Formats: sequence, structure tokens, C-alpha cells
Amino acid sequence: MNNEPDGFYATLERLTRKWWFYLLGGYVVFVIPPYTSVPYAMPEGWNEVIMDVLGQGLSGYAAFQPFIHVAVILLIVSMVVLGNRVGRLFPVFLCAHYVVINLAQSVRIEGKYGLEILSCNLIWFLAIAVLWAWEAAVRKTDFTFCRQPLWKYWVVPLAILAFWAPSQPWNFRPIYLLTSDAGLAFCMMTPVYLAVLSFTYPYFNLPLIRIMSFIGVIIALCNFAFALSAGGNYGLYHAVIHVPLFAISLYCFVLALRISRKMTISLKEEQDASRDINRG
Repeated sequence: MNNEPDGFYATLERLTRKWWFYLLGGYVVFVIPPYTSVPYAMPEGWNEVIMDVLGQGLSGYAAFQPFIHVAVILLIVSMVVLGNRVGRLFPVFLCAHYVVINLAQSVRIEGKYGLEILSCNLIWFLAIAVLWAWEAAVRKTDFTFCRQPLWKYWVVPLAILAFWAPSQPWNFRPIYLLTSDAGLAFCMMTPVYLAVLSFTYPYFNLPLIRIMSFIGVIIALCNFAFALSAGGNYGLYHAVIHVPLFAISLYCFVLALRISRKMTISLKEEQDASRDINRG
């Protein structure tokens, strides 16, 4: 883990502690309309394009889901067992994963309006992928897994629920732990990754966690609004299945705001000193 001063990191860390950073960033992204190769009527067609892209679902990737699920499980187990020995593999994998998620959930090639791109999702998901590529280079996160107070494990059952995420409402067959659409869904994979990263607190990349979890909270709220409008059994299920995204994202966002960069370095130095004493 690199604890040396970093100009860009320090600047981004300061920016992501400002409330206006999120207000401005969220506003700018939200006002960018979806792109389509065939023009659509504004503003009434905006929501129609969004529903058309998201409505394509992830069924076309069903054959790849078991491989993605297994890869994620192996990655998490490796982090728990090997710690920083997978310190570069973990962010590289997440960078690649979010690129694929972006393509699967932000773009529709043959939609009602031809090529359709959800600009908001594209920018946000790409930002997360870029931040993980940056983390692979600067290595600000200590992936050493340490035992935590029992109460901090509340994220585990919610992460499992998100990873399970049956495509058929309320059909929690065990096989969906390997075959559900969750493997390529931002709303399902983000709480899984954030839950794992919460156990590295406070030795993680603060700007990355803040931005990633903030995006998770916003998208969860959008999905709750959709669930409310959909109503009925499907609306209720849609809301429940997005609780992990909201709860874990909000939790990690608060964690990452509670600690300053200076405190992170101080805690890391104390941890390193303690390890040196134990080795001696």
C-alpha cells in the first residue's frame, strides 16, 4: 500500500469531502440526455429511451453468468486469504468488470431509436472503471483482511442477497447463486464489492469509495422510485432487491467521509509499527 503524498490523490480527496462536489457532479450528469442514432422527441422520449435500454435485460449474457459468478467468488476468497498479494489483481478485475457492466447496461445497439446510449450510466460506470484502473496503479488500498467487530458483518447477508438476485421475483432457488443476472448488473455487484471493501476500512482509497458509493446511493434511489411507480408484486420485489445497494452504499459513503487522509496515514503508521513490534 502506498502512503506517500500524492498531489492528485490529495486534491481528489479534498474535493470528495465537499458537499458541492456531489451536487454539481450529479446535476451535470443527470441533465445529459440519452444519445440515440435516430432522433426522439424531447423531453417525453427521454424516459422511453431509458426504459428501452434497460428493458433489454441481461438474458443475452446468460451463458457467461456462471463464469462471472465463480470468478467473483474466487476473487473475494483470494482477497480474504491472500490479502495484499492480490492487491493489484483485485482493482484490475473490478476495472474490467465495470467496463463490461457499462456495455451491458448502458448501450443498446438495435433499439427502438437505433443505437441507444444512456449517457448518465455510461459516464458514472466509466468513472468507476477508471478509478479502479487508477487504484491498480497507485495502490492506496490495503487488502489485508482483519477480523472485525461482529456488528460490521451486517453487510454480508445483504451482499449475498444482491449476489443471488433471482431474475424471477421471489424465486430464491440456490442455482441462482451461480446463474442469475447479478454478475453483469451494477445494482447487484456494487453492494457485493463495497461490502468486501468495508472490511478494509480505514485503509482504502477514499475518493474511489466515496464516488463509487455515492453513485450507488443515487442509482438505488432511482430504482426505488421506479419500484414505487411499478407497484404490485414486481414493484415490491424490485424495491427489496435494491435494498443492499442503498444500505451498503450509504454505509460505505459515511465510512469514507468520516476519516480524513491525514488520519488514514496515521492509522496505517500505527498498524505498521504494531506489526514490527509483533515480529520483533
